[in-house]
Amino acid sequence: MQNNIDIKSLESQVIECYSFFMKNHQNTNFDTLETMVVQLQKSMNLLTMTNIVNVIDRVVEDGRVRQGENAFRQYNVNSIQTTRDNKIYLVCHEILGISALDNRYILDDMQTYIDFVDVKRIY
Repeated sequence: MQNNIDIKSLESQVIECYSFFMKNHQNTNFDTLETMVVQLQKSMNLLTMTNIVNVIDRVVEDGRVRQGENAFRQYNVNSIQTTRDNKIYLVCHEILGISALDNRYILDDMQTYIDFVDVKRIY
């Protein structure tokens, strides 16, 4: 499998799968099509993971509001985790403030897991 997956190569794989299906839809053996679809799924997963890795060390919001404030909670992303059912979670620490001394985030000690589909904003 190639490491440099982009949208154009995914698009060509989709067209190839569709063309194969249209040419062979009356056949009863779809082993080749299944293999093509599995390869397409792997390529899409790789592209998705490549894009998600880019949020590490960035700040995200998931829409939760800080208690007693009119501001969204912000989280600094440390890493990502995937589950067997292909869900992707961001492993984060909530940003409590910014240090005036060294201009760095003051982070909560407790880890927070955010489902990637719940991310509303990435900074």
